[in-house]
Amino acid sequence: MTGRAGVRYVITPELNTYAVYGVGKRPETLNLSGIKPLEITPKETLKSAEIGVKARLLEGRLVGDASVFHYDYENFQTLGYVDGLMATVNAGRADADGFETQLSWNVARGATMFGSYGYSKARFQSQAYQGNRFRNSPDHKFAIGANLEYSLMRGTLQLSPVYSWQSKMSSSMTTIGSTCSGARRLPIRIGWSMRGIPTFIAGTRRTYRAELSVNF
Repeated sequence: MTGRAGVRYVITPELNTYAVYGVGKRPETLNLSGIKPLEITPKETLKSAEIGVKARLLEGRLVGDASVFHYDYENFQTLGYVDGLMATVNAGRADADGFETQLSWNVARGATMFGSYGYSKARFQSQAYQGNRFRNSPDHKFAIGANLEYSLMRGTLQLSPVYSWQSKMSSSMTTIGSTCSGARRLPIRIGWSMRGIPTFIAGTRRTYRAELSVNF
């Protein structure tokens, strides 16, 4: 049986909390390696729980939310090599605990700042992968940026710089310590959309965009 159930408590019109619990599954799979007899990978089950808060303050100019969660897996299905061939394997028990938050602030007309942070400790807890991280799942992620607009020459100039960072992550679930270093990015999007001259001929406004990205 699968499903989700949740409750929400409204503290004020601008502030509310919630809690959600869910149960999911992934069906059994057949492994046809051609070398060993037919094998069945047992069904994967997931139990998840999340509690959080959402807020809308300063007449809607400041919006944010935060939540904590826990995932508990049994018979986690993943890909691995069986007799030299890629196949679905049973990685046993795994769990993930984490926290996520994000915030958006409309500082002034044409200027919005935003940021987010996420923490997730996802690990295998049994069998051959015990102690390994989930693949491509960093423990920490962080981002901060802005959306800026300015009226210029019958159009609108748009600037969107975003700085993001994430901690090291595993590139493979089959080898303990097989990790990739953390990453930092600073993409900057620049755009200009020109308002058309009023005529009786329908048409779309002209838009020009450019993007610069720095990884380090």
